[in-house]
Amino acid sequence: MTTTLDVFDDAPAAVQDASVGLEVDVLDDPAAIASCWRDFERKALMSPYQSHAWVSAYDHCWQESRRPKRMLLRVRDGAGTVRALLPLDVFSRLGLTMATMPGAGHANFHMPLLAHGAAPSADEWAEVLQRAGRAAGIDLFTFRHQPQAWHGQENALAAVMSQPSPSNGYQLTVDFPAAEARTRILSPKRRRVFKSKERALSERGAFVPRLMESEEDVRRALAAFLAQKAERFAAQKIANPFADPGIQAFLLAACLPQPDGSPPPLRLYALLIGDEIVATRAGTVWGTHISVMFHSFDQRPEISRSSPAEVLFVYMIEAMTAEGFTHFDLGVGDLPYKRVFCKEVMELRDGIVPVSAKGRLLAPPLKAAVWAKRRVKQSERLSALYQRLKPSPAA
Repeated sequence: MTTTLDVFDDAPAAVQDASVGLEVDVLDDPAAIASCWRDFERKALMSPYQSHAWVSAYDHCWQESRRPKRMLLRVRDGAGTVRALLPLDVFSRLGLTMATMPGAGHANFHMPLLAHGAAPSADEWAEVLQRAGRAAGIDLFTFRHQPQAWHGQENALAAVMSQPSPSNGYQLTVDFPAAEARTRILSPKRRRVFKSKERALSERGAFVPRLMESEEDVRRALAAFLAQKAERFAAQKIANPFADPGIQAFLLAACLPQPDGSPPPLRLYALLIGDEIVATRAGTVWGTHISVMFHSFDQRPEISRSSPAEVLFVYMIEAMTAEGFTHFDLGVGDLPYKRVFCKEVMELRDGIVPVSAKGRLLAPPLKAAVWAKRRVKQSERLSALYQRLKPSPAA
Protein backbone atom coordinates (compact mmCIF):
# COMPACT_ATOMS: atom_id res chain seq x y z
CA MET A 1 0.00 0.00 0.00
CA THR A 2 1.35 3.39 -1.01
CA THR A 3 0.97 6.07 1.62
CA THR A 4 -0.20 9.43 0.27
CA LEU A 5 0.72 12.71 1.94
CA ASP A 6 -1.89 14.88 0.26
CA VAL A 7 -3.10 16.16 3.63
CA PHE A 8 0.08 18.24 3.78
CA ASP A 9 -0.18 19.78 0.32
CA ASP A 10 -1.97 22.99 1.25
CA ALA A 11 -0.45 23.68 4.66
CA PRO A 12 2.10 22.09 6.97
CA ALA A 13 0.86 19.61 9.54
CA ALA A 14 1.96 20.72 13.00
CA VAL A 15 2.78 17.96 15.46
CA GLN A 16 3.07 19.26 19.03
CA ASP A 17 5.43 17.42 21.35
CA ALA A 18 4.40 18.32 24.88
CA SER A 19 7.17 16.27 26.49
CA VAL A 20 10.02 18.28 25.00
CA GLY A 21 8.22 21.52 24.09
CA LEU A 22 8.95 21.27 20.36
CA GLU A 23 6.64 21.59 17.39
CA VAL A 24 7.29 19.80 14.11
CA ASP A 25 5.90 21.08 10.83
CA VAL A 26 5.80 18.54 8.00
CA LEU A 27 6.06 20.44 4.70
CA ASP A 28 5.76 18.88 1.26
CA ASP A 29 4.69 21.81 -0.92
CA PRO A 30 7.73 22.52 -3.15
CA ALA A 31 7.41 26.30 -2.96
CA ALA A 32 7.03 26.27 0.84
CA ILE A 33 9.98 23.90 1.19
CA ALA A 34 12.23 26.05 -1.02
CA SER A 35 11.33 29.28 0.80
CA CYS A 36 11.83 27.82 4.28
CA TRP A 37 15.03 26.02 3.32
CA ARG A 38 16.71 28.97 1.60
CA ASP A 39 15.81 31.34 4.42
CA PHE A 40 17.15 29.09 7.19
CA GLU A 41 20.30 27.88 5.45
CA ARG A 42 21.76 31.39 5.41
CA LYS A 43 22.22 31.18 9.18
CA ALA A 44 22.35 27.42 9.78
CA LEU A 45 25.14 24.99 10.59
CA MET A 46 25.21 22.29 7.91
CA SER A 47 27.39 20.35 5.53
CA PRO A 48 27.67 21.50 1.89
CA TYR A 49 25.46 18.59 0.80
CA GLN A 50 22.43 20.07 2.53
CA SER A 51 22.38 23.34 0.60
CA HIS A 52 19.20 23.85 -1.38
CA ALA A 53 21.26 24.50 -4.52
CA TRP A 54 23.17 21.21 -4.26
CA VAL A 55 20.02 19.17 -3.61
CA SER A 56 18.20 20.93 -6.48
CA ALA A 57 21.01 19.93 -8.82
CA TYR A 58 20.94 16.38 -7.44
CA ASP A 59 17.25 16.18 -8.34
CA HIS A 60 18.28 15.94 -12.00
CA CYS A 61 19.25 12.32 -11.25
CA TRP A 62 15.70 11.07 -11.00
CA GLN A 63 13.54 9.60 -13.70
CA GLU A 64 10.07 11.04 -13.19
CA SER A 65 8.53 7.61 -12.55
CA ARG A 66 10.97 6.92 -9.70
CA ARG A 67 11.21 10.39 -8.18
CA PRO A 68 10.68 10.30 -4.39
CA LYS A 69 8.38 12.56 -2.45
CA ARG A 70 10.32 15.51 -1.06
CA MET A 71 9.46 16.54 2.47
CA LEU A 72 10.93 18.95 5.02
CA LEU A 73 10.64 18.61 8.79
CA ARG A 74 10.79 22.02 10.46
CA VAL A 75 11.51 21.78 14.18
CA ARG A 76 10.51 24.84 16.24
CA ASP A 77 10.55 25.69 19.91
CA GLY A 78 7.61 27.08 21.88
CA ALA A 79 8.41 30.62 20.77
CA GLY A 80 8.27 29.60 17.11
CA THR A 81 12.03 29.85 16.54
CA VAL A 82 13.35 27.31 14.06
CA ARG A 83 15.90 25.02 15.69
CA ALA A 84 16.46 22.60 12.81
CA LEU A 85 15.36 21.54 9.34
CA LEU A 86 15.52 17.96 8.12
CA PRO A 87 15.10 17.46 4.33
CA LEU A 88 13.76 14.03 3.39
CA ASP A 89 13.18 11.91 0.31
CA VAL A 90 10.27 9.55 0.91
CA PHE A 91 9.97 6.29 -1.05
CA SER A 92 7.08 3.85 -1.02
CA ARG A 93 7.94 0.35 -2.24
CA LEU A 94 6.17 -2.95 -1.69
CA GLY A 95 3.90 -1.52 0.98
CA LEU A 96 6.72 0.07 2.99
CA THR A 97 7.35 3.82 3.25
CA MET A 98 10.95 4.83 3.98
CA ALA A 99 12.49 8.27 4.41
CA THR A 100 16.13 9.25 3.99
CA MET A 101 18.05 12.43 3.29
CA PRO A 102 18.54 13.57 -0.33
CA GLY A 103 21.80 12.79 -2.09
CA ALA A 104 22.17 9.05 -1.51
CA GLY A 105 25.80 7.97 -2.08
CA HIS A 106 26.65 11.18 -3.94
CA ALA A 107 26.41 13.14 -0.67
CA ASN A 108 29.41 12.36 1.49
CA PHE A 109 27.65 13.58 4.62
CA HIS A 110 24.04 13.60 5.75
CA MET A 111 22.95 15.87 8.57
CA PRO A 112 20.15 18.31 9.41
CA LEU A 113 20.39 22.06 9.08
CA LEU A 114 20.95 23.17 12.68
CA ALA A 115 20.52 26.41 14.60
CA HIS A 116 23.84 27.50 16.06
CA GLY A 117 23.91 26.70 19.76
CA ALA A 118 20.22 25.74 19.91
CA ALA A 119 19.89 22.50 17.95
CA PRO A 120 17.67 19.66 19.25
CA SER A 121 19.15 17.07 21.60
CA ALA A 122 19.25 13.35 20.82
CA ASP A 123 16.14 12.74 22.97
CA GLU A 124 14.33 15.56 21.21
CA TRP A 125 15.27 14.19 17.78
CA ALA A 126 14.06 10.71 18.76
CA GLU A 127 10.66 12.09 19.75
CA VAL A 128 10.49 14.37 16.70
CA LEU A 129 11.08 11.45 14.31
CA GLN A 130 8.45 9.25 15.95
CA ARG A 131 5.76 11.93 15.94
CA ALA A 132 6.52 13.23 12.45
CA GLY A 133 6.87 9.70 11.09
CA ARG A 134 3.46 8.69 12.40
CA ALA A 135 1.87 11.87 11.04
CA ALA A 136 3.41 11.38 7.58
CA GLY A 137 2.89 7.61 7.36
CA ILE A 138 6.61 6.82 7.39
CA ASP A 139 7.57 3.30 8.51
CA LEU A 140 11.33 3.79 8.77
CA PHE A 141 13.97 6.54 8.66
CA THR A 142 17.48 5.74 7.44
CA PHE A 143 20.39 8.17 7.80
CA ARG A 144 23.85 7.32 6.49
CA HIS A 145 27.29 8.91 6.98
CA GLN A 146 26.20 11.26 9.76
CA PRO A 147 29.03 13.32 11.26
CA GLN A 148 28.84 13.34 15.04
CA ALA A 149 29.92 16.98 15.05
CA TRP A 150 30.35 19.72 12.47
CA HIS A 151 32.79 22.59 12.96
CA GLY A 152 32.82 21.93 16.68
CA GLN A 153 29.05 21.70 17.25
CA GLU A 154 27.34 18.44 18.11
CA ASN A 155 25.00 16.82 15.58
CA ALA A 156 22.73 15.02 18.04
CA LEU A 157 20.69 13.27 15.32
CA ALA A 158 23.74 11.06 14.74
CA ALA A 159 23.25 9.56 18.20
CA VAL A 160 19.66 8.38 17.57
CA MET A 161 19.47 4.58 17.12
CA SER A 162 22.78 4.60 15.27
CA GLN A 163 25.92 2.55 14.81
CA PRO A 164 29.37 3.26 13.30
CA SER A 165 29.26 3.79 9.54
CA PRO A 166 31.23 1.38 7.35
CA SER A 167 33.89 4.04 6.65
CA ASN A 168 35.19 7.26 8.16
CA GLY A 169 35.66 10.70 6.64
CA TYR A 170 38.88 12.75 6.55
CA GLN A 171 39.18 16.50 7.07
CA LEU A 172 41.78 19.27 7.14
CA THR A 173 41.24 22.36 9.28
CA VAL A 174 43.18 25.32 7.89
CA ASP A 175 44.99 27.29 10.57
CA PHE A 176 47.84 28.52 8.36
CA PRO A 177 48.36 31.02 5.52
CA ALA A 178 48.29 29.83 1.92
CA ALA A 179 52.07 30.34 1.60
CA GLU A 180 52.64 27.68 4.26
CA ALA A 181 50.19 25.10 2.87
CA ARG A 182 52.77 22.72 1.46
CA THR A 183 54.97 22.71 4.52
CA ARG A 184 51.96 22.19 6.79
CA ILE A 185 50.27 19.35 4.91
CA LEU A 186 53.28 17.53 3.43
CA SER A 187 56.25 16.04 5.27
CA PRO A 188 59.76 16.96 4.01
CA LYS A 189 59.99 13.61 2.21
CA ARG A 190 56.61 14.06 0.56
CA ARG A 191 57.50 17.60 -0.51
CA ARG A 192 60.56 16.25 -2.32
CA VAL A 193 58.39 13.61 -4.02
CA PHE A 194 55.82 16.26 -4.88
CA LYS A 195 58.46 18.46 -6.56
CA SER A 196 59.67 15.50 -8.61
CA LYS A 197 56.10 14.89 -9.78
CA GLU A 198 55.73 18.54 -10.75
CA ARG A 199 58.98 18.34 -12.74
CA ALA A 200 57.83 15.18 -14.53
CA LEU A 201 54.56 16.82 -15.52
CA SER A 202 56.30 20.03 -16.62
CA GLU A 203 58.52 18.03 -18.95
CA ARG A 204 55.40 17.33 -21.01
CA GLY A 205 54.61 21.04 -21.24
CA ALA A 206 53.57 23.93 -19.05
CA PHE A 207 50.92 22.71 -16.62
CA VAL A 208 48.20 24.98 -15.30
CA PRO A 209 45.70 24.26 -12.49
CA ARG A 210 42.46 26.11 -13.18
CA LEU A 211 38.99 26.66 -11.80
CA MET A 212 36.57 25.88 -14.63
CA GLU A 213 33.86 28.55 -14.58
CA SER A 214 32.40 29.21 -18.02
CA GLU A 215 29.86 26.76 -19.40
CA GLU A 216 32.28 25.84 -22.18
CA ASP A 217 35.07 25.07 -19.71
CA VAL A 218 32.73 23.17 -17.37
CA ARG A 219 31.45 20.97 -20.19
CA ARG A 220 35.00 20.35 -21.39
CA ALA A 221 36.25 19.39 -17.93
CA LEU A 222 33.25 17.15 -17.26
CA ALA A 223 33.81 15.41 -20.61
CA ALA A 224 37.42 14.72 -19.58
CA PHE A 225 36.28 13.51 -16.16
CA LEU A 226 33.69 11.13 -17.65
CA ALA A 227 36.18 9.72 -20.17
CA GLN A 228 38.91 9.23 -17.56
CA LYS A 229 36.49 7.60 -15.12
CA ALA A 230 35.04 5.31 -17.78
CA GLU A 231 38.52 4.08 -18.69
CA ARG A 232 39.46 3.51 -15.04
CA PHE A 233 36.23 1.68 -14.15
CA ALA A 234 36.56 -0.53 -17.22
CA ALA A 235 40.13 -1.45 -16.26
CA GLN A 236 38.98 -2.30 -12.72
CA LYS A 237 35.89 -4.18 -13.98
CA ILE A 238 33.66 -1.90 -11.90
CA ALA A 239 30.25 -0.69 -13.02
CA ASN A 240 30.43 2.99 -13.98
CA PRO A 241 27.80 5.03 -12.09
CA PHE A 242 28.69 8.14 -14.08
CA ALA A 243 27.45 6.54 -17.30
CA ASP A 244 23.89 7.33 -16.17
CA PRO A 245 22.59 10.37 -18.11
CA GLY A 246 20.77 11.54 -14.98
CA ILE A 247 24.03 11.65 -13.00
CA GLN A 248 25.69 13.57 -15.82
CA ALA A 249 22.82 16.08 -15.82
CA PHE A 250 23.21 16.45 -12.05
CA LEU A 251 26.95 17.19 -12.29
CA LEU A 252 26.45 19.73 -15.07
CA ALA A 253 23.69 21.52 -13.15
CA ALA A 254 25.82 21.57 -9.97
CA CYS A 255 28.87 23.05 -11.74
CA LEU A 256 27.01 25.95 -13.38
CA PRO A 257 25.69 29.16 -11.77
CA GLN A 258 22.20 28.76 -10.33
CA PRO A 259 19.07 30.15 -12.01
CA ASP A 260 19.03 33.04 -9.51
CA GLY A 261 22.62 33.95 -10.42
CA SER A 262 24.20 32.54 -7.26
CA PRO A 263 27.50 30.63 -7.57
CA PRO A 264 27.46 26.93 -8.43
CA PRO A 265 27.34 24.58 -5.43
CA LEU A 266 30.10 22.45 -6.98
CA ARG A 267 33.54 23.87 -7.83
CA LEU A 268 35.25 22.07 -10.68
CA TYR A 269 39.03 22.31 -11.11
CA ALA A 270 41.20 20.90 -13.88
CA LEU A 271 44.94 20.43 -14.39
CA LEU A 272 45.93 21.22 -17.96
CA ILE A 273 49.13 20.46 -19.82
CA GLY A 274 48.87 22.62 -22.88
CA ASP A 275 45.30 22.13 -24.07
CA GLU A 276 44.98 18.67 -22.55
CA ILE A 277 43.16 18.02 -19.27
CA VAL A 278 45.14 15.43 -17.31
CA ALA A 279 43.21 15.59 -14.02
CA THR A 280 40.00 16.94 -12.56
CA ARG A 281 38.77 17.43 -9.02
CA ALA A 282 35.46 18.87 -7.80
CA GLY A 283 34.20 19.84 -4.38
CA THR A 284 30.87 20.89 -2.94
CA VAL A 285 31.08 24.29 -1.28
CA TRP A 286 29.17 25.93 1.54
CA GLY A 287 30.55 28.92 3.38
CA THR A 288 34.25 28.30 3.98
CA HIS A 289 34.07 24.49 3.72
CA ILE A 290 34.75 22.44 0.60
CA SER A 291 34.04 18.72 0.46
CA VAL A 292 35.64 16.84 -2.42
CA MET A 293 33.05 14.84 -4.35
CA PHE A 294 35.04 13.34 -7.20
CA HIS A 295 38.32 13.34 -9.06
CA SER A 296 39.85 11.72 -12.12
CA PHE A 297 43.18 11.55 -13.89
CA ASP A 298 44.65 10.50 -17.22
CA GLN A 299 45.26 6.75 -17.14
CA ARG A 300 48.35 6.72 -19.33
CA PRO A 301 51.26 5.44 -17.20
CA GLU A 302 53.60 8.23 -18.20
CA ILE A 303 51.07 10.71 -16.72
CA SER A 304 49.40 8.74 -13.93
CA ARG A 305 52.74 7.92 -12.27
CA SER A 306 53.08 11.64 -11.53
CA SER A 307 49.77 11.68 -9.56
CA PRO A 308 48.23 14.67 -11.38
CA ALA A 309 45.05 14.57 -9.27
CA GLU A 310 47.11 14.93 -6.08
CA VAL A 311 49.15 17.74 -7.63
CA LEU A 312 45.89 19.48 -8.49
CA PHE A 313 44.59 19.03 -4.94
CA VAL A 314 47.62 20.79 -3.43
CA TYR A 315 47.08 23.72 -5.75
CA MET A 316 43.38 23.77 -4.79
CA ILE A 317 44.26 23.95 -1.09
CA GLU A 318 46.68 26.81 -1.71
CA ALA A 319 44.21 28.77 -3.86
CA MET A 320 41.20 28.26 -1.59
CA THR A 321 43.17 28.96 1.58
CA ALA A 322 44.12 32.29 0.02
CA GLU A 323 40.38 32.91 -0.52
CA GLY A 324 39.65 32.30 3.16
CA PHE A 325 38.46 28.69 3.20
CA THR A 326 38.89 27.05 6.60
CA HIS A 327 37.95 23.39 6.08
CA PHE A 328 38.68 20.82 3.38
CA ASP A 329 37.53 17.24 3.44
CA LEU A 330 38.12 14.30 1.14
CA GLY A 331 34.77 12.67 1.80
CA VAL A 332 34.04 9.17 2.99
CA GLY A 333 36.35 6.21 2.50
CA ASP A 334 39.45 4.86 4.23
CA LEU A 335 42.05 5.33 1.49
CA PRO A 336 45.73 5.90 2.32
CA TYR A 337 46.14 9.06 0.22
CA LYS A 338 43.42 10.80 2.24
CA ARG A 339 45.45 10.52 5.42
CA VAL A 340 48.36 12.29 3.73
CA PHE A 341 46.39 15.51 3.26
CA CYS A 342 43.63 15.28 5.87
CA LYS A 343 44.80 14.12 9.27
CA GLU A 344 41.51 14.64 11.13
CA VAL A 345 39.34 11.51 11.24
CA MET A 346 35.59 12.19 11.03
CA GLU A 347 33.80 9.34 12.79
CA LEU A 348 30.43 8.80 11.13
CA ARG A 349 27.23 7.08 12.22
CA ASP A 350 24.45 5.31 10.30
CA GLY A 351 21.03 5.65 11.90
CA ILE A 352 18.07 3.33 11.31
CA VAL A 353 14.96 4.55 13.13
CA PRO A 354 11.78 2.45 12.85
CA VAL A 355 8.38 4.06 13.45
CA SER A 356 5.78 1.41 12.64
CA ALA A 357 5.59 -2.34 13.21
CA LYS A 358 6.69 -2.88 9.61
CA GLY A 359 9.67 -0.61 10.19
CA ARG A 360 10.63 -2.50 13.34
CA LEU A 361 10.65 -5.75 11.35
CA LEU A 362 12.95 -4.32 8.67
CA ALA A 363 15.36 -2.49 11.00
CA PRO A 364 17.37 -5.49 12.31
CA PRO A 365 18.47 -6.81 8.86
CA LEU A 366 19.35 -3.27 7.76
CA LYS A 367 21.47 -2.77 10.88
CA ALA A 368 23.13 -6.13 10.29
CA ALA A 369 23.98 -5.12 6.72
CA VAL A 370 25.69 -1.93 7.95
CA TRP A 371 27.64 -3.93 10.54
CA ALA A 372 28.74 -6.51 7.93
CA LYS A 373 29.82 -3.81 5.47
CA ARG A 374 31.91 -2.15 8.17
CA ARG A 375 33.55 -5.46 9.07
CA VAL A 376 34.55 -5.98 5.43
CA LYS A 377 35.84 -2.42 4.96
CA GLN A 378 37.80 -2.43 8.21
CA SER A 379 39.53 -5.75 7.44
CA GLU A 380 42.16 -5.97 4.69
CA ARG A 381 41.66 -9.73 4.49
CA LEU A 382 37.86 -9.56 4.17
CA SER A 383 38.08 -6.64 1.76
CA ALA A 384 40.48 -8.53 -0.50
CA LEU A 385 38.22 -11.58 -0.38
CA TYR A 386 35.21 -9.48 -1.33
CA GLN A 387 37.06 -7.95 -4.28
CA ARG A 388 37.92 -11.44 -5.55
CA LEU A 389 34.40 -12.81 -5.15
CA LYS A 390 32.23 -9.92 -6.27
CA PRO A 391 30.72 -10.33 -9.75
CA SER A 392 31.99 -8.23 -12.62
CA PRO A 393 29.51 -5.75 -14.14
CA ALA A 394 27.65 -6.85 -17.23
CA ALA A 395 29.35 -5.91 -20.45
